[in-house]
This record gives sequence, structure tokens and C-alpha cells, in this order.
Amino acid sequence: MAANIQIVPKPRLLAGAEQPDGVPVKLLRVAKTAETFGAVMTTLVSEPSSQLKAWKDFAVNLERDFGTNDTALESAAGVAFNNSLQDSEVVPAGSPASSIQKDTLVEKMTQALKDGTFKAIPDGAGSVVKSTVVAEIETATEALNTAVLDAVVNPQTLVEVTLVPSPTPACLFHSTEAGTLHWYGDSSSASSAAVAGNNVTVLNALATAPTRTASSS
Repeated sequence: MAANIQIVPKPRLLAGAEQPDGVPVKLLRVAKTAETFGAVMTTLVSEPSSQLKAWKDFAVNLERDFGTNDTALESAAGVAFNNSLQDSEVVPAGSPASSIQKDTLVEKMTQALKDGTFKAIPDGAGSVVKSTVVAEIETATEALNTAVLDAVVNPQTLVEVTLVPSPTPACLFHSTEAGTLHWYGDSSSASSAAVAGNNVTVLNALATAPTRTASSS
């Protein structure tokens, strides 16, 4: 009587050129980094011309820092993303996306690459399992897209509560998120960070009236 044998296929490997049906790991790292960048830009802007300009910036930075290691890919994607967020042709002034906290989103995209592409496809790996690559990168990219949407829907706000006049005025303000304080004009302060909630900062003494302008990022 013939034996009942079940053949279980091996997991498909995405590997180097020696694999007839595989993909070179270095090329795969570049492709998946680009995929993460493209996914977040598609979430952020809907105009094809804006997305194309962002893609061009990514390509320029990738060519400049060409490499497939974590540092090169992180730099190419991070710089291109930051440039796109500050480019009015990509993110028009006055649009919901123009008010987002840019530094935080750049950090989140960097983390998404570390949790996704860089973890699933280690630099120098000989081969990787396709299902693992897809699952880890998709999870990291979805978390990034959620952060982008949240930043657009619930933008950070900074509101002055009170200003106490004196030779060195103290300012009480409320911020919806923690961030870094940047002072403009003639204003300056030893305070360089804000926490979520109420904050008190003391302006340095000025010869002229203080410029009551601050932003957080």
C-alpha cells in the first residue's frame, strides 16, 4: 500500500544573485526603504505632482549618500522627508499638513525604518524569509502612517497664557505637546524645551521691548 506522504514547501527566500527566484538583499533594502518613504508621502499629500517632487528629492539624496547600510538609507530618507515637509510645493502653506511637528515626524519615520526594513533585512544578510519581511515592514509603516494622520488631524499648538512685565519678563504658556523652543528676533531665554501642558519661561533682559514670538518643534 502506497504511503500517504505530504510535501511541505520550504519558505521562499529573498536572497542574493545565486538564488534563481530571489532578490538581492542590498537591492531589497533600498526598495523597502523607498516603499516606506512613498507610503508616508502618499498619506501626507494627495497631489501627484507633490508626491513626484518628494520622490525626486529622495532619489537625489539616495544618489548622494549611495549605500545600502542603515546609515546611508536613513540619511537619504530622513533628509528627503524633512525637505519635503518644508517645501511649499510639496506641502502648501496653510494646508493641514503644513502645521505638523516636523522634527517628531522625521524621528518617527527613522524609527519605522529601524523597526521595519533594517530589522527585517539586516545589513549583510545572506537571505531573508519573505513573509517575515512583509509582516515587519507593514507593521512599522502602518504605525508611521497612523502617526502622520494624527499629526495632521491634531496639530501641535502653542498659546500664551500670561506675560508678566518686568526687566526680565516671565511668560506662562500652554503647549499641547513637548518640544524644543526656538526664540526669534531680539528675544532670548535660557529655556530651550517645553513640556506638554503649562510652561513658565523667563526672557533675558533687553534694551528694547521684548519680541513676544516663540515657536516649538
